[in-house]
Amino acid sequence: MNNELDKYLKTDRELAIKTRITNSYLGQIFSNTNIRFDYDYIISAMYTEMMIQSGFDGILYPSVKSQGRGYNICLSQKCVDQKLKLKVAGEGRILKAGYLSRIVAEKQAKIIDDSCPFEYEQVENYRNPSDILQELYDGYS
Repeated sequence: MNNELDKYLKTDRELAIKTRITNSYLGQIFSNTNIRFDYDYIISAMYTEMMIQSGFDGILYPSVKSQGRGYNICLSQKCVDQKLKLKVAGEGRILKAGYLSRIVAEKQAKIIDDSCPFEYEQVENYRNPSDILQELYDGYS
């Protein structure tokens, strides 16, 4: 994507400058770690709304809290209702001890018909979270 954008921007110097300024600003907004109040999200929320009103289904951006190792996705209600089908669902938690953490699956459901209610079942390899936390603490010390 970046290569294609660079090729396109080489054809229009003014657009290239405006694009780099805009991208730099939005990058700072979307990577802000100092979020204290709901209104700290106002610019990213307005940008997302603008993209959805322009016909995009949503936006994808790196997660700041995971230092970019994961992504956040924001989809329009229309996209969710018309283009997605729920096939599986799960419950879990993130366990953390110091700088060590582990994502633990606890329950899951396979959905045949996403218009009907479903029940969660315990995952096959379920482990007690206190046992996993003890392992994390042992590894941290």
